[in-house]
Amino acid sequence: MRSFSTIVLSLMGVMTLWVLLSFLKSDPDVLPQPWQVAEVIIEEYHSGRLWLHASATFGRVAVTFCLAMSVGFVIGLLLGTHRKLDNFFSPWIILLQNLPALVVIVLCYLWIGLNETAAILAVCINKTAMVSVVSIVRSICDRTRDAP
Repeated sequence: MRSFSTIVLSLMGVMTLWVLLSFLKSDPDVLPQPWQVAEVIIEEYHSGRLWLHASATFGRVAVTFCLAMSVGFVIGLLLGTHRKLDNFFSPWIILLQNLPALVVIVLCYLWIGLNETAAILAVCINKTAMVSVVSIVRSICDRTRDAP
């Protein structure tokens, strides 16, 4: 178990690195100082915009999560119950699983444009849970076939 002092020391290290890098960059549009970010957060909080933006972000996360889980469940169910589909799409799944999230988001932005649809689709592609469902369905199907 981590001690409280280790956590505090680690966070202080991150803050020190942030201050140092933002000082070296000396461009607040690229990497602002921590206190500049804190000022904006406080200003957004007092204006009421912070909760508006945060709720929009949480909404996007919820939509993306539900979409990824639903699509992943359906695809996983299909692939788990149909060996030919699984054999055909298996290389695609392995490719998508090993594709870094950054690559997926850049490709979605290039193909779809710089918008929310591209961001949601990229996260959905990257976080789809079909592999787990395929494994579960396959094991259930194998058990039912082997049962007397």
